[in-house]
Amino acid sequence: MEGSVVRVLAKSGELPQNVSVNDNGQISVVDVVMNVCFTKDDGSLTNSARSNALTYYRRLQSEHQELTTACVSYKFPGRGQQETPVAGKNGILQILQLLKGKKAAKFKQNLATLLEKYLDADMGLADDITDRALQAHMADLQAAKDIGTDHGSEVPRLKSRDSRSWAASSSR
Repeated sequence: MEGSVVRVLAKSGELPQNVSVNDNGQISVVDVVMNVCFTKDDGSLTNSARSNALTYYRRLQSEHQELTTACVSYKFPGRGQQETPVAGKNGILQILQLLKGKKAAKFKQNLATLLEKYLDADMGLADDITDRALQAHMADLQAAKDIGTDHGSEVPRLKSRDSRSWAASSSR
């Protein structure tokens, strides 16, 4: 579950996968702001992206007091690391909604589409959730097999992306 917001956004092309996530699943706010607001069209970062991202986040925080409780300071391991604001999924989603720019606008549009599917009780959304949960479970099983902690159990192979057929076969 940790970093799931980052994985979903990275998968949709909104964020690169190099956003720092701590052991508690909290995501570096500066990395998110930097990648959404301070990247060039080719995906590379602008020269002063990190300092601009921190300044931008501090301005957002002063304008939106709710961000004060959504974020905490965390020092990532490694030489020369400094305290960095981090937030859980809810906090990152709040911050993303406040950002400006093309990438932020695309994220907001995707969020509106997702909310519309939810409000319309779109069953395709349930299928997407089941597929993602199954993929995460499969990745966990594969990781356990790779490190030898699964005691020889086989990793099931999917025959179909249809989550209903998987659910039916797993309940037998």
